[in-house]
Amino acid sequence: QKLMHEISQENLKLKEPLSVAVAEVADLRAQLKDRQKDRLSLRNSRARLQVLERQLQDLQEQHEQQLTDYAAVERDRDDVYASFETAIGDLRQKSDYDNVLLEQKLDKMQTAADGAQ
Repeated sequence: QKLMHEISQENLKLKEPLSVAVAEVADLRAQLKDRQKDRLSLRNSRARLQVLERQLQDLQEQHEQQLTDYAAVERDRDDVYASFETAIGDLRQKSDYDNVLLEQKLDKMQTAADGAQ
């Protein structure tokens, strides 16, 4: 009887540490589960980061190419405009020269017409 009482008392003493240990185990298991979720989320985030970094690099390269193309188009535009201005200048000069020749012919004809009268 006394032995039973002692065992019962010891059981009561050990019951609280056991319940604390069981609760701690449950908490640790929950933390482990959360940690696994966090690791999976981190792995997915890293993969997404790599994809986004590749996209960013591609876009930066594309932007650089577009800037180069734009500069080339501007140069071509400036060349065409310069050649246009040169052509206009040449046409003006030729037109002015032709006008001078026509005026000289007109003066000669008018002089000849005045002399014939």
